[in-house]
Amino acid sequence: MACGGFLLSDYREELAEFFTENEDMVLARTPEEFTEKTAYYLAHDAEREAIARSGQQKVLTHYTLDRVLAGLGQTAAFSAFLPRVAAGVGYTDRDY
Repeated sequence: MACGGFLLSDYREELAEFFTENEDMVLARTPEEFTEKTAYYLAHDAEREAIARSGQQKVLTHYTLDRVLAGLGQTAAFSAFLPRVAAGVGYTDRDY
């Protein structure tokens, strides 16, 4: 999605929590629905491209690596680790 690709996936609750269905990506709940939606979006380029752009924008706005790592940084286990990641320095298990 970050690269601007269209995502049609089987339904995953986790995806539905972070993205708006039929706006950022498309979810199918059955194999038949997956087949129907595949055919539909192959025939409707403008809709498919709009969904792909929306998904890309959401990922780039909310789910970049620095934002995800910053969220993890709120936990004690990652607090010491993040400054080294930001500096591009490796780590070993001895760092903990």
